[in-house]
Formats: sequence, structure tokens, C-alpha cells
Amino acid sequence: MPTVYQKVREVYPNPIGFDKSDAEKVVEAFNQHLCMTYVLYFQVKKHHWLVRGPQWHDIHLLLDEVAEELLLQADFFAERITYFGGVPISMMSEFEKNSDVKPEGDGRMDLKEMLANDIIGTVASLKKLRKTHELTASIGDYFDTSQLEVYIGQREKFCHELHFYIEPDELAADTKDPHQEVLLSEAKLSEKITGDHRAGVRS
Repeated sequence: MPTVYQKVREVYPNPIGFDKSDAEKVVEAFNQHLCMTYVLYFQVKKHHWLVRGPQWHDIHLLLDEVAEELLLQADFFAERITYFGGVPISMMSEFEKNSDVKPEGDGRMDLKEMLANDIIGTVASLKKLRKTHELTASIGDYFDTSQLEVYIGQREKFCHELHFYIEPDELAADTKDPHQEVLLSEAKLSEKITGDHRAGVRS
């Protein structure tokens, strides 16, 4: 067995001037983001491979673009962990274990359901990113604070754009009340994202 000189959850003194206690918090948070980002990447990439239908090309390209962004974000989190004296998680089995984003599993599902799962997973990651943004701002880590704002913006944009693909088609011939159908669709998605089963449709 090879000698392990530093374990994942061990944080050594860093050369960039942060207290050990603050560095430990950042390393822990960034390792969680690293895991969530990879889990989200593989799910988005799966849907990129499986998308079908009249709008497949646009969705295919969007998902691939977002997957590339997620890979760059994961690399950023891993690199910054080393800046703070830590070691990034790198075992595949640990990614899902340490992620708030839970993958939907193998197999093809209804396309709208798969895309809704991408929104749900991205929203879970956004909630964690916003908390980490508060952490980095509170310790004077201005570089990561500004970078997290970029990632938050990218992921919010993804959710916003993906949302249009799963809404009812207001131009479809069989759409009797498009406004009401959109409201019903959004209420169901909101319920999935928030877990609030009291979500309803406002008239």
C-alpha cells in the first residue's frame, strides 16, 4: 500500500494567510461543492446523451455547454482546496456520498422529468453555494466570494433556460388554457424543488 502523507480531511497550514479554523471551513465547503458538481455533471451529461424530440438539438447543446461549465467549476474547487492547505476528494464513491445532489439513477426517463431533475439538483447546489458565499465573504476571502458569484449566476441561468423546455407549449393546438397549464406546471415543479406539498396555483 502506498504511503498517504495527508488525508482528505486533514488541513495543513496555508501560504495565503488564512487562519487554520477558517481554512478548514473553506476546505470542507469546497469539497462538498466538488462532490455536488461532479454528481450534477454526470447527470447533465447523461441527459445530453439521451435527449430526443423536436427540440433535441438545442437542448443537447445547452446541456453540453453546462456540463463543460461544471467541469471547470469542479476543477476550480479542487485547486482552491489545495490553496487552503487541504486535499480534494477524488474517489468516485465519495462524490455521491458527500453530495447534497442525489443522482436520478440509470435508464431513460420522460424527458421533462429528466430536465426537472436537473433543475432540482442545480437548485440544491445553489442553496449550498449561497451559504458558502456568506462564509467566504465573512472571512475576507474576496477572490472566492467573487468567483462564487459567477458560478451562482451560471447555475441560475441554467435553471431559468431549462425551465422553458419543461413548460407546456402555449402554441400547441390542444392547449385549451395555456396560462393555467403553465401555472399548474410551475406549481408542480416548485413543489418538487422545495418539498412543499402545499404549493398551489394562484388565480
